[in-house]
Formats: sequence, structure tokens, C-alpha cells
Amino acid sequence: YSLVMGGGILSFSFMDFLVAIPLVLLSVAAVNLGLELSSMFFNRLQHILSQWRIWAMGLVILFVSSIFGSPFGNPGKSYDPVKEKIKDKSLKKRWKKIKKRRSARTETGRTLTGIAFLFPFGLLLLPGNKYLDVIGDSGIFIALVGVTYSLLPVGQNPGKTIYKWNKGVFFPLALFTAFLFLVFTLTLTPDWLFFIFGMTGCLLLVAFSMYIK
Repeated sequence: YSLVMGGGILSFSFMDFLVAIPLVLLSVAAVNLGLELSSMFFNRLQHILSQWRIWAMGLVILFVSSIFGSPFGNPGKSYDPVKEKIKDKSLKKRWKKIKKRRSARTETGRTLTGIAFLFPFGLLLLPGNKYLDVIGDSGIFIALVGVTYSLLPVGQNPGKTIYKWNKGVFFPLALFTAFLFLVFTLTLTPDWLFFIFGMTGCLLLVAFSMYIK
């Protein structure tokens, strides 16, 4: 593991702390902003008017938890500013089904975006520079934690929406992200493989975007 993976702030020397923390926060910001903007992109790809709103408290929680080695929090979310008012019951039921399908597709695209992030961050691990390793390791870790947790089909998690929409999409996606999370956290594979995994995620992301367009 790089510095970011080694127990948080208590494991840093003072100089390591001064150098590593800005790099970690940069990775946190890039991944979370990228994931949220991808939600906006996939909403608009399906002709849904979508905007993004910052949640200040969630942003603070995300950065503070990142300093202690366990990034957790939601800096904001994409949302539909238009609220439909449909009185016809049969039409309302049909529209609700369409919205669930659209939501599931958006969350699927968001998950694939998280996997695609392994491509640029995995690329940073290849030179063997310790500062690039901090950015690469933290970026991969944050991306995998985010998508793996979100795919749990419980409560209000996006995984539950994908599961109800299409189990044939949910299970391969959930198993693949869980596999990536385990091999990364247990360091079971060389770093260059995450570059390959990320490239695969990019190809899947492009193919999925073309499919739902």
C-alpha cells in the first residue's frame, strides 16, 4: 500500500503528511466529482433534465474522513429539477416504471465510470514514483469503495435499483466490482493489471453509452 492505505494520518511522518494529504484530497475530489457528473451525463443521455447540487456537509465529511484513511461521504448529487404531475393512474404507473428503468441505467453507467477510473489512476502506478503512487492508490481505492458499496442491493442503495431492473446486469457488475475491490485491498495482483481493468471499464462505458443513447 502507499501512504494513503497505511492507517491514515497516524501512520504519516510530518513531511509525508504535508505532501500526501493534498494529493489524497485531489484524488477524492476528482473521483467523486467524476462519478456525480457521470450521473448527470447518463440522465441527459436519456433526455432527462439533470443538474448537480453541492452538499457542503457531505463535502466536509468526505475530505475529513479521507485524511484519516477511510474516505466516506457524498459531496452532492445530481437531480431532476422538473417534477411531473400525472393524474391518470395507468399513465402514472407506466411513467413510474420508465423512471425506474432510467434510474437503473444511470446508476449502471455511474458504476462503469468508477471502474473506468482505474485506467488513469492505474497508469499513475506504472512509473513507480512514490507521489504518483499516492494519487494512483488513493484514486483506485476511493473509486472501488464507492462503486462496491453502492452496488449492495439494500435500503436506498443504487444497487437495489439495478437489481430490480435487470439481474443479468446486476450480478456480473456486482461480482466484477467485488473482485476488483478484493484483489486491490489484498494486493493479489501487480499494479499494471489495474491499468488493464480500467481500460476494460472504459470500453464497457463507451459500449453502454451507445446502447442507451
